[in-house]
Amino acid sequence: MKKLILLTIALVVAVAANAQIQRTFFGLTLGQSTKQQVRTTLAKKGYKCHTMQGDDALFIQPSSLQFGGLSWDMALFRFYKGKLLSVSFSIADNFSGIASETYKVLKAKIDQKYSDFYFSKNEIATYYLDEKTVIILQNLYLNFKLNVTISYSDKDLQDQLLKASDDEL
Repeated sequence: MKKLILLTIALVVAVAANAQIQRTFFGLTLGQSTKQQVRTTLAKKGYKCHTMQGDDALFIQPSSLQFGGLSWDMALFRFYKGKLLSVSFSIADNFSGIASETYKVLKAKIDQKYSDFYFSKNEIATYYLDEKTVIILQNLYLNFKLNVTISYSDKDLQDQLLKASDDEL
């Protein structure tokens, strides 16, 4: 009986130690996939990529984009040093309540799945992080629309980008 209890405790600790925030989207991995891999993979899935912000981002705006059981207007793929820095899913709404409801559902799902990784919250965003990944859940008004965005970022690449930006000062 004692061995069974110890085995159960060890199993729970092992599962908890290996838990992490999702890093793979559409078969692409944060911090590893290249821009060409993103283009190729999305094209194979039937999505048309558009370039954004110079050459450091791609986005898709299909008529139907599903992620996490929710519908989104756009997915944005940002790059740094040739690797996938972040993936963001966004929806904007002119006060019909779709974005507000999306935020409520998404916040509940993220809190349930990643409560152990909660980091902080301010008036427009909630942050979750583990050793490798950062989630930013935003709910803000922009151009008279409520915009809801969830972004998953590679923590190491994000830290490098922030350091490079700070070094410019």
